[in-house]
Amino acid sequence: MIKNVVEIANVFIKEGIKKGDVCVDMTMGNGNDTLFLAKRAGKEGKVYSFDIQKEALKNTRALLKENNIENVTLINDNHKNIRKYVKKNIKAAVFNLGYLPGSDKSVVTNRKDVIGALSDVLELLEMGGFVTICSYLAHDGGIEEYTAIKMFLSALDRDKYDVIHIAHFLRKDTSPRLIIIEKKEK
Repeated sequence: MIKNVVEIANVFIKEGIKKGDVCVDMTMGNGNDTLFLAKRAGKEGKVYSFDIQKEALKNTRALLKENNIENVTLINDNHKNIRKYVKKNIKAAVFNLGYLPGSDKSVVTNRKDVIGALSDVLELLEMGGFVTICSYLAHDGGIEEYTAIKMFLSALDRDKYDVIHIAHFLRKDTSPRLIIIEKKEK
């Protein structure tokens, strides 16, 4: 059975991405989402992966090498600068917010950068494309970040986007949340 929001997000990713798609991992971390996206997009596809921490790039580079993955561009920059690197439409984007697991917990995503990046991602998203956001509320600033995302999403054009919000009903109020945004096809 599905245990956490990342596993639920991966169900959507698995169904939504096909060979040749262009995807973006907005929060590279240790590279698990990047690897998953790269395998789904295949050699014909492309994945751009962002993180501000050099340790994340090092960990991800090793993971990709171990799995013989070559269709990924690793970017050591804030995801809010996506427009500098990604010039074409994308099928999917993944946000796994919070901090780099096993690293300095004081280095976290912040709502201003996430909202800026999300705004650009939605413009780059092709029709039928989607965004997954795993939002972790328990770290410092997590609830504020999650609240800002919900406010931003509530203002989206309902004719252009559909938004799904998933939370574990019987877990703590600060348990992680999953938000999925789909750009509707006309």
